[in-house]
Amino acid sequence: MIALLTAAVICMHSFAADGNKSGNPDPASRSGFSVRAGIGLTATRGNANLNSTACAWDIGAMYEWRFAKRWGLETGLALAHKGGAHRLDSDESIVLRMHYLELPARLRLHCPLGSVDISPYIGAFYGYAVSGRLYIKDEYGGDYENVCRGENNEIKRSDAGLTLGCGVTFKNGIYIGLNAEIGLLNIDTSEQDYYYPIAVDSRAYYGKSGNPDKYFPYSVSLQVGFRF
Repeated sequence: MIALLTAAVICMHSFAADGNKSGNPDPASRSGFSVRAGIGLTATRGNANLNSTACAWDIGAMYEWRFAKRWGLETGLALAHKGGAHRLDSDESIVLRMHYLELPARLRLHCPLGSVDISPYIGAFYGYAVSGRLYIKDEYGGDYENVCRGENNEIKRSDAGLTLGCGVTFKNGIYIGLNAEIGLLNIDTSEQDYYYPIAVDSRAYYGKSGNPDKYFPYSVSLQVGFRF
């Protein structure tokens, strides 16, 4: 992923040089498209034990509509990797890896400062999991299971929440930003269908768990991109 980001920066520098030669106006001052890629950390909130960080990445294309001099509405489509980890020791770990197609909607405030445009933003996102795996590693080796389909449908495909961050766009079109996403939906299916046996008078009853697992994914990533 780091190699891909390096290649992206080289390509963006080439585009930026061509843009400066052609006399294009400041791309951050108008409506337009952008492409971005990021790398960072992800984990989950809740009472489940997948609260250790794991690697996160995202890549996507966005379009911003500048409806006012300093305000813009941004949306697009991104592929994001999220999840979490539970590490017992150096030989034993559990890692959840989810891949989401995400549709964000953000409100940006543009603050020109010299040769750069600083744009903090806040908004919401909806994500649909196209794949999900739970990796289990112990001293004897490792294995994984699909958790979004078939009999092992342990994770809900839909997620939604808040997105916020801040970006810096240079006059040559290069974009650097910090993006955070906070999931507000419990993606664990046990909230709906987890039951456990209760022994009463030597007879077994089944009741809903009073403390089902809860997973709320969140991520923070450093993004680089290019604004056309």
